[in-house]
Amino acid sequence: MRGESVSNKKAKTGRKSLITGLLLGFLGMGVITVIIYKFPSGPQFIKLGLDPPVTTIGSGSWHNTQSAVLKWSDSQNKYYIWRMETRASIDVYESWMAIANYFDTQLVDKGWVKHPSAFSLCRSLSESSFLPQGENGYIAYLRKQDDPTKLSAVTCLAIWPYSYADSIQGYNVVVEITNPSPLTKYRDSIE
Repeated sequence: MRGESVSNKKAKTGRKSLITGLLLGFLGMGVITVIIYKFPSGPQFIKLGLDPPVTTIGSGSWHNTQSAVLKWSDSQNKYYIWRMETRASIDVYESWMAIANYFDTQLVDKGWVKHPSAFSLCRSLSESSFLPQGENGYIAYLRKQDDPTKLSAVTCLAIWPYSYADSIQGYNVVVEITNPSPLTKYRDSIE
């Protein structure tokens, strides 16, 4: 009898251990699922599908598109950058403002709003080193739903003329969308 009692206790303990192990396993899988959902591992590039302006060769196309992952040397923050470049025809767009309005309409339709702090928001835009902020330079857009005091995606639009023999031939156009990684946004939210 005594042997059966010990055997029954071992069986009950084994079942409890099995149930506890299964519950902990399911809990662990749930935590991992939440982490994967909250912090996607792949790059999070934002591609807006903007229509390019009519170019100097007559068709509307992006001459160059690039994607990059940027990590500032002074922090662990990571940003996903999607960049598009082209040239706009002076025959179609007579001024910087005409091209800016062309893109403003598209960006507003896609849920973005112009933001006055282009200088602080467009740090990754290399053209910000030689162009002024605002008219005849570069401007920034944030998504309508984003809080401007929090780290979020930003679209920077740079437009400047190019010349030949002292005559403006058209405008260089760069659209750059910078999106902080989910982990970068999380770090920013707890600081």
